[in-house]
Amino acid sequence: MNVLVIDDDPVFATLVREMVIDAGHNAKVANSGEAGLTCYKIRPFDILICDWAMPGISGIDVCRKIRELPSQNYTYFIILTGEKTTRDHYVTAMKNGADDLLVKPVDAETLMFRLAVAARICHTTNRLTQLEHMISICSHCKRIRRDDNVYEQLQTYVSRYYKVAFSHGVCPDCMEKFYPDVAPPT
Repeated sequence: MNVLVIDDDPVFATLVREMVIDAGHNAKVANSGEAGLTCYKIRPFDILICDWAMPGISGIDVCRKIRELPSQNYTYFIILTGEKTTRDHYVTAMKNGADDLLVKPVDAETLMFRLAVAARICHTTNRLTQLEHMISICSHCKRIRRDDNVYEQLQTYVSRYYKVAFSHGVCPDCMEKFYPDVAPPT
C-alpha cells in the first residue's frame, strides 16, 4: 500500500516512515498539512498517517478536506496525537472522517497491526466499489439490467449513463457472416 505520513516534526515523520516501510508498504513524508494535501491531490494514497496538531492546517482539517475530494478508492486515515487521548478526541476524529487514532509515541508493532487492518479495509472497500459498478447484462440478448430491473439495449444504457454517442460499423467476422458477397477474402 502507498502511505503518506504527514507530520511537522521531521524526526518523528522519518521514524514513522521507516516503520511503515518495515511493515512492507511504500511511504512518503510531507512536513505540513498543506504539503500533505498537495501530495494527495497529485496522487492519492491508500493510507494517511497524520499528526493532529500542526501549524497551519491541522490533521483534523486535512482529514476533512481529503474526505471532501472525489476519489476512486478509499483512503484509510490514521490521526496521531501527542496528548492524552480522551473520548472527545475520538469523537472529534471520527466525526471528521478519521478511521483510527493513535497516541504518540507509536510503537512499531502497534503501527504494523493498524496498517494491516487499514490494508484489509481498503482492499475490501475498493472491491465493493468495483462490484457496485458492475453492469448486469443478459447473456442471450445482451441487454443491460438497470437498478429498477428493467432491461434496455446496451446503446441506450451507455448513452444515458455515460453521455457518449455511438457510430456503427460491421466487424470483419460479422461482415463475413452476414455479407459474404461483400466481405474481403480472409
